[in-house]
This record gives sequence, structure tokens and C-alpha cells, in this order.
Amino acid sequence: MVIDNGPEFTGREFDSFTHKNAIKLDFIRPGKPVENVFIELVNGRFRDDCLNRHWFLDLQAAKARIEEWREE
Repeated sequence: MVIDNGPEFTGREFDSFTHKNAIKLDFIRPGKPVENVFIELVNGRFRDDCLNRHWFLDLQAAKARIEEWREE
């Protein structure tokens, strides 16, 4: 999985999850978002169109709203 060095991808919980699920992480070089333009585009749209527009009270609500966004 190619990802950037954003704070959402550098936490202990995320690292533990990827390790437990045998997900290999390949970080792009800091300051080089063009190395992964597609994911930068998706992350930006996801943040603008979903995360910044909704308040999630629990994980179940977040999963449901995110799935609605993904299907749309």
C-alpha cells in the first residue's frame, strides 16, 4: 500500500493494524505528493465531501456514512 506521511497514517494504532493484517506500507518521500497523485485526490475528496461535512457519534455511524459516500 502506497501512502503519504500524513498524521492519519503514522499513529501507533494504524501501525499495529497494518502489522497484524500483514499490510506492507510504502511511504512516499516527504513533500512529494505527486508520487501518489491518485490517493491524494481521493483523500482530498473524501475529507472535503464526507469527513468535513458530518459529525460521527460512534464507529457504526461513521461506517454507514462512509459507505454511503463510497457508493455515491
